[in-house]
Amino acid sequence: MSKILESLTMILIFDFRLKNLNSSFLKEFTFLGTKFHKTRVLEEAYQINLILHCWRKYMAIICREHKLLFIMAPRTACSATGKVLCEKLGGEYIPFQDIVDSDGHFKVQKKHSTLSELIENKLISKEKLSDYLKFTCVRNPYDLIVSEYVKRKVTYQPLLKDPDSWVHKVPKYKEGMNFCKENSFEDWVVYRHSTSLAKRIQGKGKKSIFEKFTNEVDEIMKFENLQEDFQRVLSKAGIEQKLNVPVFNKTIEKDKNYQDYYTKRSKKIIDYVYQKDIKKYKYVF
Repeated sequence: MSKILESLTMILIFDFRLKNLNSSFLKEFTFLGTKFHKTRVLEEAYQINLILHCWRKYMAIICREHKLLFIMAPRTACSATGKVLCEKLGGEYIPFQDIVDSDGHFKVQKKHSTLSELIENKLISKEKLSDYLKFTCVRNPYDLIVSEYVKRKVTYQPLLKDPDSWVHKVPKYKEGMNFCKENSFEDWVVYRHSTSLAKRIQGKGKKSIFEKFTNEVDEIMKFENLQEDFQRVLSKAGIEQKLNVPVFNKTIEKDKNYQDYYTKRSKKIIDYVYQKDIKKYKYVF
């Protein structure tokens, strides 16, 4: 890796926006005492994209002293759990902040990653990974999908007015938000989760929300039993101190029980598409 590429990596880490650089009239710039020519840096940026192209918007939290690695599955109180790990156990995001591409879209977000992605992208070695207690969390799919809908329909709507918000950096996310704002929960389930009749006849179209996050972890917590399960994980790591998971980023706009959002049609769709998760983790409607 060239010195320019190494420095460019640092620029990305310190939130230096290549998009802004590309539109700038500057022909060269100085960073950390080193002078760079803009054209050369932008050429090297393509190498960064090659390195990052397979990275998703999902990351994790690592507690090096206590040998804990938390894989952050979305909509499972991962922010609240991560808050405890960072504030009480020296946890840190890997990477420690978002990395975006030249279009301003996430290449690497500092939340929600799989073990295979961490290894593949050299954020942690397979050898070192064996020293860590790896854990994640799952949630009732019926409840999770309602939470996802309400967040898009109500909670995140004000963020659309902020051009620097993350909702503009996740491809097609704002389109989904606009759909939720104008349509019912059933419409959203059909739009986002339904499978064609032809695929269902062939037994295809089944998905798992959690498989990519639970693969090769040592412990799986349940959102519905989070405090007790979190304490169990800590105990296995040799941490006997009781640490409470705070109520954080709760979907307060969800104004009724998740069951009340469902029609017969929407329930049937989720029954079929996510039956693997429902059966594996013994969830019921």
